[in-house]
Amino acid sequence: MLQFGGTQITGFQSLQNEFSIQNMPLVTEEVNVFVLLHSLLRLKLSRWSYYSSFCSLSQSKVVIVWHDTNIHAYSLKRTLKIPIVCVQNGLRHNVGPASGTGFLSALETLSSSISPHVDDYWIFGEASQQLLQSSIKARYHIHGSFRANEYAAMRQTLVPNSEKRRIGFIVSFPNASDVPGGYILNNPAPFFQFNGSVISYHEWFKFDEIVCRAVSQIADECSLDCAVIAKRHGKDTLESHYFSKALERQRIPVIGHEKGAGYELADSFDYLVATESTLGYEMLGLGSRVAFVSGRLLNIGIETSELRFGWPLELPTHGPFWTTSTNGDEIVNFLRQFLKLDNSVWQTSVSDIATRVMAVDRGNSALRRNIAAYVGHN
Repeated sequence: MLQFGGTQITGFQSLQNEFSIQNMPLVTEEVNVFVLLHSLLRLKLSRWSYYSSFCSLSQSKVVIVWHDTNIHAYSLKRTLKIPIVCVQNGLRHNVGPASGTGFLSALETLSSSISPHVDDYWIFGEASQQLLQSSIKARYHIHGSFRANEYAAMRQTLVPNSEKRRIGFIVSFPNASDVPGGYILNNPAPFFQFNGSVISYHEWFKFDEIVCRAVSQIADECSLDCAVIAKRHGKDTLESHYFSKALERQRIPVIGHEKGAGYELADSFDYLVATESTLGYEMLGLGSRVAFVSGRLLNIGIETSELRFGWPLELPTHGPFWTTSTNGDEIVNFLRQFLKLDNSVWQTSVSDIATRVMAVDRGNSALRRNIAAYVGHN
């Protein structure tokens, strides 16, 4: 099978023992000269004829898409006769790069010329299907997160490494090399845009400072160890620099991790706090106690339901483990009530909602069966 996009196998590495996987990079990433000549000999020169030639020459029976926000994936059915399988690997919304467009807007633009279409779309949960099914024609399979499902299959019960209970705040900062100037605090450079509103790095991450202060306060009040769970590995990270400057006297450890090891790190905490982090949703699906403080866009002054917990599900703005509060004192009070939830209340309040936003299929057994059927494995 072919992985569409990227110059190496990344997310699907765990499938390589069972299936033969080749890369079909985007033409903007890497061009195979032999494939290009084959396309030219057919007197056809376009990205779509190139992809068609690539599939023909590789004799692949299915194309699988890891970067499911790659808008070109939904046009492949115009020229490819083999099945196209998409796998959701992050939360989906219409917040887009400052110089580009949001995913949902891109789909709307595409739909003016063709019908965005893949054969199968493996998605996180009911919320994702509600969001995407009106824009993308596909057979939708609710299975959760591919990486979290792989982790669930090998997950072990971890023994806490501290006598004190721990609370971790999950953050998601970009690579320093991708940020103009290499810093976040007071950086006016444009970062994202949403429906025409341009959001700077400082504006976007100001909410992380507010939430982190609340987490630190409740940790002191409840005698919990507290740490920031960074997205990447490295001692001199953007997160370390940001929180050391923004929180001044409050010295909160920032713990990074190697790529793919975020689940083990998050599993070592008794409680987790997240904003709109995919890892937060994944840990909720895996059964961890996660509190969601999802008022980032509201804090910037943008009135919208996007990025709120569970969107586009019709949930109240506040619940037992989520809130849209932007006020520090209100967030502290929310976390105080969250920490008091006993096991029975937690199971009752979480069981239905968690599966609606993030299902779990340990080992991705259903996806593996789907691929095996396409490639002809028993």
